[in-house]
Amino acid sequence: MGLALHNFHDAMKKFPAVNLHDEIASMFPGVSRGNFRGNVPRVYGTVPSMPNRTYASPGRCAWTVIILPYVEQQALYEAIKSNRHLEDGTEVSAGGDYPFPFPAIYFNGNTLVQPHPVYRTTIPCYVCPSSGAPSSSGIEAGALTYRMSRGDIPFYEWDYSGTRGFGTSGTKYIPHTDANAGPGEVTMSTISDGTSNTIALSEAVYALAAPSRSRGGFTKSHNGYWDAPNQIFNYVTNGHLANFEDQYTAGRVWMDGTANLAVFNTILPPNSPSGGPNVWNQAILSASSNHTGGVNACFVDGSVHFISETINTQNLDKLPCGTFGYTGHKDNQTQHYKGPSIYGVWGALGSSQGGESASL
Repeated sequence: MGLALHNFHDAMKKFPAVNLHDEIASMFPGVSRGNFRGNVPRVYGTVPSMPNRTYASPGRCAWTVIILPYVEQQALYEAIKSNRHLEDGTEVSAGGDYPFPFPAIYFNGNTLVQPHPVYRTTIPCYVCPSSGAPSSSGIEAGALTYRMSRGDIPFYEWDYSGTRGFGTSGTKYIPHTDANAGPGEVTMSTISDGTSNTIALSEAVYALAAPSRSRGGFTKSHNGYWDAPNQIFNYVTNGHLANFEDQYTAGRVWMDGTANLAVFNTILPPNSPSGGPNVWNQAILSASSNHTGGVNACFVDGSVHFISETINTQNLDKLPCGTFGYTGHKDNQTQHYKGPSIYGVWGALGSSQGGESASL
């Protein structure tokens, strides 16, 4: 996976974004920014067999879609690009608003609609052998047990405009005129903390709903902002997670760029639970695996290290600025914090521009 990231960088002069890819956006010149970013109803007409379907835009395609040519899956990438049929066989005209197969999990009314066949392919390098198959999810799609680092800032916006980590969104969707915005396009030169000191990827185990495992699980117990990351542990009893949310559990599908499926934070130590009111806002997402005592992490330089569950995380009772909200990219808001990580070595390894000197 690390080699694929480097080969992508060699070809494109940047690392792949988590989602909202500029390369995909260029295929849809007539689609508005709002429609490229979010869910849009029937952008290319009614599908008779699925009248209640809501479509996600092509912007929701994950980083794992855009790197397919670099993991020996060029044919699959071309099949996705050239697709002209929906899941029920309805044909979409060439040049339409949305030729990409729907890159997400969705429901037609209350009925789960399985992903397009092109996404049911299992890609060997996208799955850690120790992770196990997410067979209980009911979703027929290839799994993904690796996610990009979003760094040491709790997740607030699904388009990652406040990220401090390796994973960000396409540059057309980052407010570059704002001094407090995220890094936008990520290249070797923008990682000022050093490529050997910055994590690119780590693991995401699929947490079975029965029993509700805290390792890899997501709790939707909290109904408001987190005051501190360690509040998530209040929902864990004997390894079981209260209000376990199966639909938010990572490790299930490789094509969807939604936060819980595509990124993780270097805040809570490895193999901690994740949680928040939902995965689009105010979520803290943890790296997880079935390995004893920690997780593997791929650094930006391509090296792989085992990260212990006991790695220093320091101030888990705090947020960087004491504020977890959004009212216009202000300095006192957590998601736009600019200083050194407050979450110890683990947090420092996740920030790409924090100015720390931490290393393993």
